[in-house]
Amino acid sequence: MIDKDLGEKIEECLEILFRLEKNQKRVKTTELAKKLGSPLSSMTVLLQRLSKMGLVYYEPYKGVRLTDKGRKVAIKIIRRHRLSERFLTDILGLDWCEVHEHACKLEHAITDKVEEKLNEKLGGPTVCPHGNPIPTPSGEIIFEEDIPLSELQPAEEAIIT
Repeated sequence: MIDKDLGEKIEECLEILFRLEKNQKRVKTTELAKKLGSPLSSMTVLLQRLSKMGLVYYEPYKGVRLTDKGRKVAIKIIRRHRLSERFLTDILGLDWCEVHEHACKLEHAITDKVEEKLNEKLGGPTVCPHGNPIPTPSGEIIFEEDIPLSELQPAEEAIIT
């Protein structure tokens, strides 16, 4: 569950850390600051705070990575973001290419109850409009197995990733 005291900046930081961690063990503070559009000095203070909250492992000059607790929060935020994107496209009819920024704002306002109802109303979607997997309520991320283009049948639809 996301703590009510977590601000948008903290949630965004955890979400970005999760995405960056896929490619590396530790994320550089400078890289994270750049992605968040924050001064390096502010990023250092934020990471120290996140470390005290038990959400990240932070070592100055060595980088940062999520703790298990931080990873759970990040996945919850990603779930809410992707459900928001589905809501904006499927229910409100917005074009998929314009929903990301709107979803970034919505994800921070969604409560557990609203998340549950959104998922129910949308029919339990497994991917966002961009084809990214929506984490399950328990935090599992299920990736669909890729199929080579050569194995698709004529007129068969697929998402190229």
